[in-house]
Amino acid sequence: MKKIVSLLVISMFLLSGAVLASVSTTKTAMPTNEDAQTMTGVKTIEKTIHFSDPSVAEDGKYLSVKVENSNNILKNEKYPMMPYRTETMEFPVGTKIVSVEVQHSEPKEMSLSKKVI
Repeated sequence: MKKIVSLLVISMFLLSGAVLASVSTTKTAMPTNEDAQTMTGVKTIEKTIHFSDPSVAEDGKYLSVKVENSNNILKNEKYPMMPYRTETMEFPVGTKIVSVEVQHSEPKEMSLSKKVI
């Protein structure tokens, strides 16, 4: 009798798991504050960020570099402090990111009279 009850309980768990596994939903929702285009069920978000030309200011015997639209400063020992930007995007659970592409302008060189902080 105990074996039959055990088999029934185990089969109930297995069947309930199979039912849950067979129910799947696909969400391709994207944040509403971004421009999204729908193409064959795939939504694309395009985000453009413009940076100003770097401004260099003297800070004692060193120079400091500032860029508009940067929100962080890279701080590594023995390297100059450089501004950069971090962008975070939040998506609903289950969203699949197909690809991420970043385009940037050509790098430019600057002549500096002192070391950067």
